[in-house]
Amino acid sequence: MRSAIVDHILLWIVLFVAFVTIFFMVLDYSIVIKAKENCASISNFAARVVAIEGIDDNDDDDKVIARVNSIKGDYFADATTADLVCTDLGTTNYQIIFNTQLTLTNRFLPDSTVSESVGVYNENSSADISCTLTLHK
Repeated sequence: MRSAIVDHILLWIVLFVAFVTIFFMVLDYSIVIKAKENCASISNFAARVVAIEGIDDNDDDDKVIARVNSIKGDYFADATTADLVCTDLGTTNYQIIFNTQLTLTNRFLPDSTVSESVGVYNENSSADISCTLTLHK
């Protein structure tokens, strides 16, 4: 009788530990999905801002960063102009390529780098511009 009670208690402990492990795996995965969706939104929005308004000097960088900070999630640190790097590729393809990168500290995924890339038509000039925004947790 006593061994059956001990076995029953051990079974419930194992089931509880398995449930808690699966719960935290789902929670970590949902955080990554939420971060990926927010990076996609930031890439789409910032690419359109750069395409419509252009990015000629540091003042334009400040405008883009201010707008990105207004739409980003609370789990990102505020972006600065040092986090945004835009380069003119020297060709006339009328396009903006905007990359957003985020490195998460996550126990569930071994590679916790979230990257999103968006290409849009450059409405401001004929230049081919590539921008990279690095976000921090």
